[in-house]
Amino acid sequence: MTPRALLRLCVSVLILLSITLLVWQHLGMNLVLRIDAQSPYQIDAIDDSKAGGDSKTALVKRDRRLIWDCTVGHRYEWPFCELTVAIAPPPTGFDFSKYETVALKIHITGNGSRRMRLFMRNYDGTQADPNDQLSWKQNELQFDPEDERETVISLSALNVASWWLTNNHIPVERASVDVSSVPVVQLSTAGIREERSQQIAIDYVEFRGKWLTRGEVGLIVTTLWLCAGILFLIFDFQQKHHALAAAQSRQKQLEALNRALTVENERVGSLARQDPLTGALNRAGIRDLLWQESILDNARKRPLSLLCCDLDHFKRVNDSFGHDTGDQVLVEFVRLVRASVRQRDYIVRWGGEEFFLFCPDTPLDAAVSLAKKLLETVAQGTWPNGLRLTMSIGVATIAHGEDLTAFIQRTDAALYEAKNAGRNRVVISTPGEPRPAA
Repeated sequence: MTPRALLRLCVSVLILLSITLLVWQHLGMNLVLRIDAQSPYQIDAIDDSKAGGDSKTALVKRDRRLIWDCTVGHRYEWPFCELTVAIAPPPTGFDFSKYETVALKIHITGNGSRRMRLFMRNYDGTQADPNDQLSWKQNELQFDPEDERETVISLSALNVASWWLTNNHIPVERASVDVSSVPVVQLSTAGIREERSQQIAIDYVEFRGKWLTRGEVGLIVTTLWLCAGILFLIFDFQQKHHALAAAQSRQKQLEALNRALTVENERVGSLARQDPLTGALNRAGIRDLLWQESILDNARKRPLSLLCCDLDHFKRVNDSFGHDTGDQVLVEFVRLVRASVRQRDYIVRWGGEEFFLFCPDTPLDAAVSLAKKLLETVAQGTWPNGLRLTMSIGVATIAHGEDLTAFIQRTDAALYEAKNAGRNRVVISTPGEPRPAA
């Protein structure tokens, strides 16, 4: 598997896992603590009679319902009836930290206020007495239950009773709501000094939450992506390190090969790179240059143009004035061309009076302009014995993916097209058909 394919696979897995966790957190991961008549918890009904009040309460379990009778008197300053549910004994208590809401289904009949209170007493071992419930932090909220309908309340509505904070001298840094160790949950009538007689039917009290909060799932997803990113960076670094090591090894091999070739060329010395008469490159010289990796790369990425040049009627010069004059003409021709082109352009004596001019990084229009300039240079040149000379040129630019041999043959064909069309002209070769320069 390629690194890119592996990366795509990892990203796909992470996306799927992230979506799965988020959807699961939203639709599942449910925590439920239910209190009803069949719950395993001890449930006691108490009232203010032990504090000198005259309120009376009684509790009956009927199927899953809790039937709670309450008669509130007026003798006690804060009269009440209360259900106490022992969830877990101190000092352990029960951790409600992951619970977000409490849902209650209550039906109240009778007279008077229907307002109720929910207490969640938290045991803090640093200051609480396991035998004194008044020393346990009193987290409370008040609500009005919807008759025969579920009432859902966010536990974020809890607050700590101010009287408890004052009586227990609690510092401000420990005064916030804490439900991490709750031994008892209490349901109470409102502390209103009002005589009333009520029957309170409780279908259930449910505390609901998630095994993982949305924030925790978000943290897990973020951590997964961060870890994946770190692993990818490590993997990418290792890949680049291996690639660099391989490139360095290849570079050393190439350098060793080049040194060996240099020694061999110097030893053999049979392939001269220059034409001894004109100083232009010969075929062996241009072959070495063209097949160097850098030149070929440039030819694929930037345009490489070729001008195939041939002096018109050169045979007549040799026949009429002799080969010495012909040689002087060839030497002067190369000098004129070199004076008209860049240092990076390569002039090659291909054979007899035929010369190739390779122009790296030269688009076709620039090559055509150069060819026309060379026509004028030759026509206006000063030649031995007062000769007047012209030449024909075929011009082409290598196409993407074109073989070098095919490229040279195509340009050479354009040269012969120029000669057949009357000489002293430029013919352009495109991958289609050759055409004369405008």
